[in-house]
Amino acid sequence: MRHRGELGEPLLALRAFTDLAAVQRESAPDHPDTFGTRAAVAEWTGRSGDPAGAVRLLEELHADRARVLGPAHAHTLAGREELARWRAEAGDVPGAVADLQALIPDQIAVLGLDHPAVDRTTRLLARWTPA
Repeated sequence: MRHRGELGEPLLALRAFTDLAAVQRESAPDHPDTFGTRAAVAEWTGRSGDPAGAVRLLEELHADRARVLGPAHAHTLAGREELARWRAEAGDVPGAVADLQALIPDQIAVLGLDHPAVDRTTRLLARWTPA
């Protein structure tokens, strides 16, 4: 499904992931695989030209991940980074910068200073921080 989008058919990827997410949410709403599919729906929503829609979906997903997995889980932290990225793409650069600034200390505490996620978030923060 992901390959459809990567081959230039983001709306087909979005439709496929949306259909899968509906089935998964019916049978296992709090399963990590369902969360992953929901993240893919948000990603392809943004890539299909609706970054604000991606933000809304990721906000809902973040609340569910934090509730089920906990705020310090690696997937919850990764979701916060994705939310910040799409928030910036949707035009809320100050909100994205604030989210990333808050995320980095949490990543360091959970993952360690040398974790690739910390480096990625730091680079993303530099990209969106006004010069």
